[in-house]
Amino acid sequence: MDNLTLSVEDLYGETKEKAFSEGAFSREEWHDIIEEVLDGKREMMEIDDDDDWQYIIESLQSRYEVFSKEVSVM
Repeated sequence: MDNLTLSVEDLYGETKEKAFSEGAFSREEWHDIIEEVLDGKREMMEIDDDDDWQYIIESLQSRYEVFSKEVSVM
C-alpha cells in the first residue's frame, strides 16, 4: 500500500458523506457506495492497482456497523 495517498479513514469519511447524501443506508447500498468511491479514486489516480484493494475494501465494508449507528443517531 505504498502508493495509497489517502488513508482508509479518509476513504471512510468520503464514503460516509456520499452515502448520507444519496440516502444509501442499507449494507448493500454501503457496499455499492464503496465501489463508486474507489472507482472514482482509481480514475483520478489517487489509488492505483498496486494498492492492497482487498484490504481497503474489507476495511471499509467492516465499518458498516459504525456507519449504521451514526445513521440511527441522526
